[in-house]
Amino acid sequence: MSELKNAPLLEAIFELQWGQPSPNQFKFNSKEETLLPGIVSNLLSEKGYVFVESLNRVNMPNLPKVATHRFRQKKDSWPCVQIGLGTFTVNQINDGYTWETYKDDIKNAVLIFENEIVINNIEYFEDAHVKLKYQDVFYPSKHNITDKEFIEKYFHIKAEFPFSFYKNFKSNISDDSITMKLNVNIDNLGAADILFASASVNGKKALIVETVVQSNLEMQSIDTWLEEAHDFQRHVFKELINTEAYEC
Repeated sequence: MSELKNAPLLEAIFELQWGQPSPNQFKFNSKEETLLPGIVSNLLSEKGYVFVESLNRVNMPNLPKVATHRFRQKKDSWPCVQIGLGTFTVNQINDGYTWETYKDDIKNAVLIFENEIVINNIEYFEDAHVKLKYQDVFYPSKHNITDKEFIEKYFHIKAEFPFSFYKNFKSNISDDSITMKLNVNIDNLGAADILFASASVNGKKALIVETVVQSNLEMQSIDTWLEEAHDFQRHVFKELINTEAYEC
């Protein structure tokens, strides 16, 4: 997606998650907190990820699905790899992004989960699933329009209630603060969420468009899944987003 002039990509994130057999229920063993980060660090260092950052908050317990350690090949380089309780991510920003390179980075990092020393320290890995997430950022104020107007003009989506909704209660939608989420089921691939949300990026008012494809993990077919998930991401980008939204 970033192989475009003025690509709006903020960040691409591959995430492997485990330990959640049902909504809002998380199961982890003590090894995941005490041993797994060191094991992952050693394995990733063999792949060139030698710069390690601790993300632990002082005197605060580790939280499910929140990264506790980050690994880079050198300071501030991308991609970065992160691990936490029930989560493992490979992140890449727009600078230096190509799909083929990023896909290879994901596959190279995920290979550590074929190592028995990793799996033996994860008790609930059978519940694992994968996500491929793209976050694109736009700045409606540069076009002198609101977030709502930007969505309607460049994404061809109407963010509007019927007139009768406002009539009796003198209410209206905030044009400058919007959150809208669409859910899509994709045959033979999984499920997808498409989110439009007002946000602040580097201190600037912005509109984030986030597309997430999620499926159960099958390590033997991860390469095929990545391609198919990316094809859907590309489809969403092409069909929903007018090129004028980011080329000007």
